[in-house]
Amino acid sequence: IEAVLDRYGEGVEACLFDPAKARNPDPRAQIQAIFDIKREMMEKGGFQGCLAMRAAQEFAGRCGPIEARGLKAGRHIEQRFTQLCAEAGLPDPQSLGRELNNIFQGAVLVAQVRRNADSFDAARATVAARLAG
Repeated sequence: IEAVLDRYGEGVEACLFDPAKARNPDPRAQIQAIFDIKREMMEKGGFQGCLAMRAAQEFAGRCGPIEARGLKAGRHIEQRFTQLCAEAGLPDPQSLGRELNNIFQGAVLVAQVRRNADSFDAARATVAARLAG
């Protein structure tokens, strides 16, 4: 399980952030593209959600190394959102990065539970408003 989570964490950059950068060089547009890309992934992949977050939740207090690896992958997404906020010159990038990650993870969870990616519509609208000021 630990090896799978390590591999999963390494793939986050390649499957989310690299494609977002390829779609648009503007960091604000990349943030919004991440929501589109994850929606597309979930629609194609059967609404599996985030393996890292599920592992962190399932093994919380039962297996420290697995829990830590799950949390690490989730923190990586937050750190990348924070980095993009800083690159975009947005105020308080750390708080905004945390907020964007919460919106992102919430959209993933709702899509997984409902087996429907419509949660990304509301998430993207919220993010667009948040990035506008």
